[in-house]
Order: sequence, then C-alpha cells, then structure tokens
Amino acid sequence: MSENKLLQPTDYNIERLDLVTKFGSVDLRGMFEEINLYDSMLTPCASGNMLIVDAIGLSQKLLLDGTEYMLVEINKGDGLFPIKRKYRVHSQTDRKAMNQTSESYILKFSSEELIFSEQQRVSHYYEGTYTEIILAIIRDYLKPDNITLTGVYDASNGLNKVVIPNLKPFDAIQWCVKRALNNNSKPNFMFFQNNDGYNLSTLDTIMSSEPLLNLTFSVKNLPDGTLNEEMIGVRHMQVMTQSDFIKNTRAGVYSGSVVGFDPVTRTLKKTSYTFNDIYEGSAHANRNRIVAKSQTKYGNSNYDMDNSRKIFYLDTTERQTTAYINENDPEPLQNQDTPQQYIFQRESILQNFVSQRLRLVIPGNFAVTSGKTLYLNVPRRGFDSDDTDNFDITLKGKYAILATRHMIRHNRFETIVEAVTDSTERPEFTANQQEMDKQMESFK
Repeated sequence: MSENKLLQPTDYNIERLDLVTKFGSVDLRGMFEEINLYDSMLTPCASGNMLIVDAIGLSQKLLLDGTEYMLVEINKGDGLFPIKRKYRVHSQTDRKAMNQTSESYILKFSSEELIFSEQQRVSHYYEGTYTEIILAIIRDYLKPDNITLTGVYDASNGLNKVVIPNLKPFDAIQWCVKRALNNNSKPNFMFFQNNDGYNLSTLDTIMSSEPLLNLTFSVKNLPDGTLNEEMIGVRHMQVMTQSDFIKNTRAGVYSGSVVGFDPVTRTLKKTSYTFNDIYEGSAHANRNRIVAKSQTKYGNSNYDMDNSRKIFYLDTTERQTTAYINENDPEPLQNQDTPQQYIFQRESILQNFVSQRLRLVIPGNFAVTSGKTLYLNVPRRGFDSDDTDNFDITLKGKYAILATRHMIRHNRFETIVEAVTDSTERPEFTANQQEMDKQMESFK
C-alpha cells in the first residue's frame, strides 16, 4: 500500500476501516483479506462484503449480531479518487476454522437506508410529479445524510395523484420509478446509489453525459509507458453479450403489443409497438442503432410480429371520453395511472439498453461508478492493413456503467466494470435477403 503517493496503478491507501460495535470501535485494516464494494443501476443501494481472518477472537468478544456499522475511507494515495461511506453490517456468514488459533468469516454490509426501508411501510396519498413523490419518500421515510442526496434528479413529466399501496420505502420508490415518464413520454427512469449519492436519472441523461474516461487496451508495463496511461488501461475484457435475438424478441425489443381492457367502459383496445417506437425519441451513446432485422417465413420482418410479446392490462383511456364518467366521477384516481404508457415500453427499453454488455477490469478507481459513461477504444483482433484503423467497430464506442465492483486485496486494488450500450459505431446496413434466400435454397 502507498502511504503518500501512487507508485503503481493498483496502489491504494486505507485511511479508515473501522467496525463500530456496542463494545467500541475496532480497526480492521490488519485483519481483512478482501474487500468488495458494489453499486449498480439495477439496485437502489450500495453494498459490500469483507473477508476477515480473525486470530484474536473478535467474533466472540464483540458478539456480532447485525447492529454494527462499517466506516470506510479509502483513496488512491494523496487523497486521489476517495470514497468515504458509512455502511450498516447486516450479516456474518461463512464462518470456519482455519487452524487452532484463527478463523475466517465474511461480513456483509449495505447502506443504512436498506435496513431502515425494511422496517417501514408507505401508505400515503401523494400529488405531484413522480420525481417530487420519490424525493418526499426518501426524505420522510429513509432520512439519509444530506451527502447522499447530491446525485442526479431528473424531473419527470406530468402531475400525478397516487396512493402508495402499503409498500416498503424502496419498493414504493421503484413502484413510482417504473411509472415515471421523461419529456418524450419514455419510461426510462432509473433509481440507484453510486459514489455521488442517490440518483433518479433517465437513460437519456446517462447516455448523453461526457465519458468519464477514455479507456485504452495498450500493452502494460512498457519501459516508455507512464502511470497515467496505465490508470486508463483495461487489464482484462470479456464480451458477456453482444446480441441475443431470442431474449430481445421475448422482451418485445423488436415488436409486441398491449391489449388494454376496461371493465368500467367495457372496451378492448390493442396497441402495437415496433423497434422504432422503442428506440426513437431517446438519447443514445453512439450514432447508429444495433440492427437485427430479418425476414420471416410470412414475408414480413421481425419488426412486424406484434405477438412476440403480448400483454393484457387495464387501460383507462376510454374513461376520459365517456360522458357518464365525466359527469359523475370526472377525476377518479384510476384515471391518473396510465399503464399503457409504460407497461410494455419499459421492459423493452431496459432489455435493449443492455443488449451489448462487456465486463472490464481496470486499475482501482472510485470515480468509476454506475450511472457514468466510458469510451472504449477496443482493438481489432487479427491482421490489419496500413490504410485502415486498428479498432473493432463492433465494440468500439461509448458505454454506460451498469455496475461496478471495487475489489481490494493486500497487494492491489482493481475495479470490475459491467458496461452496456444499445448503439454502435459500426455503420448500419441492409441485409441482402435475396442472396440469403438463395443460399438457404441451395442447401435443401
């Protein structure tokens, strides 16, 4: 570990690593084997775990029972890229003897608001935008420190009158998030905690943001290389998913439909969606869409197969034009919720958002956190001619950070990143369907 300055890109300095218990505070800097700190756009809270090797009987002396706190303050040296966070320890697992004098176990911890959320219910009537409602739930029920409310809070579109149906605070927030619409009536809000605090951000805001880092894939430890270059160098990359036609089809990315019914007005209405309905009207990281359009045996394309995903759901739109309802009950609460605006599109948008997914390992960096973007200069694998660049256009481009794992061991600090995108730098093209049909016909 570096006490004063950064000597290697994987160096770090632990300012504080204290377990606060009912019997006092214990410094764990000399006892841990591995620390993992997590955040993700798919979960509301940051979390972590720590593998401890205990040779002083700490577990017996302190009577660990889930009421403890973990105080974490780590940087890269000289205060570079710091993290300072208070966690609540909620479980002790995998306890086993190593020898006659020591044992190991894992302490798991998360943001204190998760514990607080599990102890309460929200049954409340709210008026306002969903952003305002979510902020009210956070302040009234979770009561986080002011520092955790410094993230991004995008304004949602439209005023709403809702009753939260007896949900735990984080469940109530997610109930609102999936219904919130941006200025283009797209249900693409995400609620999560990263190193900046809690965030209520649209995918448009995330994908439009400037890349945090421009990562490279150059050879490491060259004599003429610099430490700054190694800090932005990818140490390992795995392409987890580059395309999944079946999963996209099932999620309605290419096409689908909603059959809306209303038992009050006795109406039935079908609304069909295509890929363009899902993709257009939103901001994307790269200039071209990832196209997967094919011709079916019926002669049309997969963009026209609206039975790929079919949802039956309550549709209240006809009530707004029904004379009897407008005369006798003009503003029922049921009219405020418009599921036809989010019930189909949200899952399709999120599935398309993660359609291309990479896992990267980079030198540890707490500035790299979920909800930010990275630019990847992924090299081409194979021989290349002198008159073209050496980049893989199927992977090169800007990505959103879906999740991070900051892994700290005694000899190194690395950050594992899951990066996703729904667009590409590669040019769009139209498949030569006649040639494909010809090849298929010749195979018979």
